[in-house]
Amino acid sequence: MTKVAKKSLRDRCIEESLRIISSDGVTNLSIREVARRLGVSHGAPYRHFANRDALITEIAIRGLEVLREYVIDGVDYNTKTPQENFLHVCRNYVRFAMDQHDYFQLILWTELPQSTENYPMLVEGAKKVFGLVYDLIGHVSAQKGVNLDDQDAAVMHVFSTIHGFASLMSSGKMSVFDYKLEELEAQVDVIAQRLYDSYI
Repeated sequence: MTKVAKKSLRDRCIEESLRIISSDGVTNLSIREVARRLGVSHGAPYRHFANRDALITEIAIRGLEVLREYVIDGVDYNTKTPQENFLHVCRNYVRFAMDQHDYFQLILWTELPQSTENYPMLVEGAKKVFGLVYDLIGHVSAQKGVNLDDQDAAVMHVFSTIHGFASLMSSGKMSVFDYKLEELEAQVDVIAQRLYDSYI
């Protein structure tokens, strides 16, 4: 009989933290509450996380890794057209926001530590995700033989538009305007296509 590997306290702390974020919001996350729910001493999580910021940052780093995996899913610059790859990335980003709501909300959190010195892996993770969009625009323009006057501006335009739409969908606030989820999902391709057409 194969034994199932026991999860480390670090992983259990992160999983329980995500549950707290989901039910009570990130502002109500505390190491003491995580320890209480796990049935361990209040000091036990500190063997893995120096403080609350360190715990939140570790969760955000993992979230960015998951986001990166989502974004590149189905993208192939060798076999797929520029348009197919562009639409894949846009759809995948929005899908992450919907499938991984807690990770997405944490990444968006305005009080998330941003110190390059104290949390270099968090900053590096964010740069990798942004770099995927930058590479996408570069590949698309190169494959289509289009010279962009300002690739940075194009990347910021695409990223901010898709990120903004994903944020609205993930928040559920668009329901106030009587939009159904399936109607919003159908708009992802429309928005992505218009972005694509504006540069290619």
